Amino acid sequence: QTDTSSTNGQQPQQLDDITTATISPPLKRTKILKEPALHEYNFGLQDPCLTLPHGITPRVTAPEQFQLTEAQIATLEEDGVVHIKGVFDAEWVEYLRTATNEQVANPHFWAFAGTASKLYDYI
Repeated sequence: QTDTSSTNGQQPQQLDDITTATISPPLKRTKILKEPALHEYNFGLQDPCLTLPHGITPRVTAPEQFQLTEAQIATLEEDGVVHIKGVFDAEWVEYLRTATNEQVANPHFWAFAGTASKLYDYI
């Protein structure tokens, strides 16, 4: 086909029979999470003073025990991951949520290294 849109006295150009697409500029990436300013980080010990579940006393109470089955071990070896139901009950899940929320609200200084290097967010 021939392009006759604007020849200005020049010979019309032959156009290939292809579809052209409009190329948009890349989308601007926006952060979902706001990183704290350096002065907002916690430089001391990161202790949210939370009570551990099930009456556990740190460095006193023996670790809770859980026995893996042969099927769970085989799944772990084959897939690299295994879902173990019932290890974290509602009390543990609430503790973990509270501890995570505390770290996000009061990030430790070392969280800065992860966010600055883009290796991970916050915690």
